Amino acid sequence: MTITEMLNKVQYVTDTEGTRQAVIVDLAIWEELIEHLRDIENETRWDELFNQHPEVLEQLAEEARADRAAGRTRELDPDQL
Repeated sequence: MTITEMLNKVQYVTDTEGTRQAVIVDLAIWEELIEHLRDIENETRWDELFNQHPEVLEQLAEEARADRAAGRTRELDPDQL
């Protein structure tokens, strides 16, 4: 379920004037939202690490190229993963 679909399933608690005051979320949806937020946080951390130390990513790329040139790699078939 997408985040938009999840948000469309929440219920709002309103005051007497109709102003939203709180949200009621099904527990399964809440847990899925938490998982999405954790994924976003993890992606952000990776981005920050590579932005702070771009030389690390370049070093990994160089090692991968050297491994390929030395025949220490093999092609992956996505259908076999």
